[in-house]
Amino acid sequence: SPGDIVYLFTDGFPDQFGGEKGKKLYLKGFKTLIENSADINMDEQHLLFKRFLKDWKGDKKQIDDILVMGIKIK
Repeated sequence: SPGDIVYLFTDGFPDQFGGEKGKKLYLKGFKTLIENSADINMDEQHLLFKRFLKDWKGDKKQIDDILVMGIKIK
């Protein structure tokens, strides 16, 4: 439907270690991030996801490739 957004992503974002306990974000945490950002425009989502990942990762090394692609239906 118009206004819907389809997200395609690798497992790299949900599998990244970080946060206060140094654990994985997991799909549940990544889904929450997507749901909480659905009302902002795509450019702002891009920046939000980058900031979130940087903050989540902290000083942990990136362990996998990370790809997130959002497609908004017009």
